Amino acid sequence: TPREFVKLLAIGRWEEAVADTRIVERARGLDRLMVIASGRMGVKVAERVVELGEGRFVGEMSFISGEAPTADVVAIDAIRYVSWPKTELKTFLAQHPPLRAAWQAVLGADLVSKLRAA
Repeated sequence: TPREFVKLLAIGRWEEAVADTRIVERARGLDRLMVIASGRMGVKVAERVVELGEGRFVGEMSFISGEAPTADVVAIDAIRYVSWPKTELKTFLAQHPPLRAAWQAVLGADLVSKLRAA
């Protein structure tokens, strides 16, 4: 619902970064989940870079699995994104089961598209 969406955004934090800023470091614990609002990020796995643009999740694998990221993520250009602290987001979603189900579906679709791109 619009009310739930407003509450969801309220627990998030808007952030910005300049090009070449490392947003996620491989093998280092990640305590947040992010969505890109503007700009592009690059997921670096070995020698390959997969570009992510507006509306794409960053950190979703760590959010789901609880494990450290397996790739570095770097801002390709100036970016703006919203991030949610993992603990607060999980608590919020547990209190809103229909929203949690929708959130999981969106995360799943995002993961599938990333796997296809890789």
